[in-house]
Amino acid sequence: LLSGLLFALAPWMQTIGVVGPLYLGNASLEAGLGLWLFGLIGAWWSQSAMESSWRFGVELQSEVTALVTHGPYRRVRNPIYSFDLLSLLGLVLICPNIATIMALLVVQIAFFVQVKYVEEPHLVATHGRSYLLWAAETGRFIPRFRQFNRSL
Repeated sequence: LLSGLLFALAPWMQTIGVVGPLYLGNASLEAGLGLWLFGLIGAWWSQSAMESSWRFGVELQSEVTALVTHGPYRRVRNPIYSFDLLSLLGLVLICPNIATIMALLVVQIAFFVQVKYVEEPHLVATHGRSYLLWAAETGRFIPRFRQFNRSL
């Protein structure tokens, strides 16, 4: 909630002089728009890939949804959050000031806490070994690629 409020108010706060703009170069706006759009499309793709497994929040329920490991979930366990963070980074580049940077940090911490202490324990309890094996092969927020065999 705090981060959303900061993102919503940051341009206004900058306009009235509460926070000053940070100069990030001439390409900041274009890069920001690109990241914002890429993040929105990626989050939509990730949510769509969940199909009937999509839920908002974690509820203890008798219905067990399928473990989604295809599409954007092939290499990342939480691509919706990852793409959301990219989109928010785009907003920081579009309106660079201390309020948007703080909002991004708050969101990043909130996502980490939600995933590590709420969602992952639920998935372990629900899917057990299948989840643990998949989690060992995928990154939480960024892709985990196998290392090349250096002995060749």
